[in-house]
Amino acid sequence: MALLRRLVVLAAFGALHHLAQPGEALLPYAIFGVLFLLPASYLPRAAVLGFGAAGTVGALVGGLVLAVPMTLWYLDVPLQERVFGYGAPIAAIAGLSTAMVYIGAFLLWLRTRAGAAAGRVLAPLGRMALTNYVTATAIVLVVMRPLGLVESQSYGIVFVLAVAIIALQAAFSAWWLSHWRYGPLEWLWRCGTWWQAVPNNKTAPVDVRSR
Repeated sequence: MALLRRLVVLAAFGALHHLAQPGEALLPYAIFGVLFLLPASYLPRAAVLGFGAAGTVGALVGGLVLAVPMTLWYLDVPLQERVFGYGAPIAAIAGLSTAMVYIGAFLLWLRTRAGAAAGRVLAPLGRMALTNYVTATAIVLVVMRPLGLVESQSYGIVFVLAVAIIALQAAFSAWWLSHWRYGPLEWLWRCGTWWQAVPNNKTAPVDVRSR
């Protein structure tokens, strides 16, 4: 089954990414995909749309309930315990719940006129979400020591760095997708899903495996 293979490949990406970023989200996404997305693929389309609409508001509310206490708990964890100690699972839950809030709020905002316009600008960033997520980790690991972020709580610098990374990745994604159909890791994801090389050049013929 293509969806199951796709989730297995995502889990493999997550396991590798975890080596550089403990508490990363790809592996949990793959697990949740197997538990919820895979069974949902057997439901009628109308039911999936209904659950999706309810899930968007539910993600926003549920994320808010978890994000604040888990984040506050994580901030109380000693620095030496945050990466490899008991703080790692706390960070994972805090990160996922915060992401749920961001996603729910962002999806609702996209339904506004301003959100629709921004969505068109950010669309390439989203189409290369896997590549951008993993490369953001690489960028942070490279610059964290020069910026003095090791064991630092300078959240202002972190915010500026995050904005800079997003801006850089948005520009790069737009450029890349003007030449290729998929981002680098998205292409590898499809190749792993179908267990064969999938055409990525925009001039190559399109088949079902490259959609």
